Amino acid sequence: MKKKYIKGFTDILGNCFINDNGQLINIYSSLEDVNKEFYKLGIITDNVTIIDLFSNLFVLSMAELSLTTDENNKVSVTRLSLSYNYSIITVLRNHLYLLSFYLCEYNPNLMSPDLKRIFEGLPDADKNILKYKNKI
Repeated sequence: MKKKYIKGFTDILGNCFINDNGQLINIYSSLEDVNKEFYKLGIITDNVTIIDLFSNLFVLSMAELSLTTDENNKVSVTRLSLSYNYSIITVLRNHLYLLSFYLCEYNPNLMSPDLKRIFEGLPDADKNILKYKNKI
């Protein structure tokens, strides 16, 4: 059964990549492994807020977008989706979303408006999976 596409949202549970060491990294990877991936991108995770980490990932995303534009300044979605760095950035961003949901106890009333919009855009099944995986 094919999932229905919701504009502006991706399947945050399905993102993953294989790092330099051949290890699968996804949103459920250990904090130690995720921090190593941040460091590889040149992002220091010590004594910074989640907002700072999101901001750093945004800057890297914009750099990736600029590398995937054609001569008419149009982004090549195919090249972007195949970009290894963009895959890493996507997984790290989604890991931060998961951490933010957890810190807000999966309660939309405790979330910022932007985070709440993303959380409420997830299918109910994904919300339940997120809650369950973090209780283990």
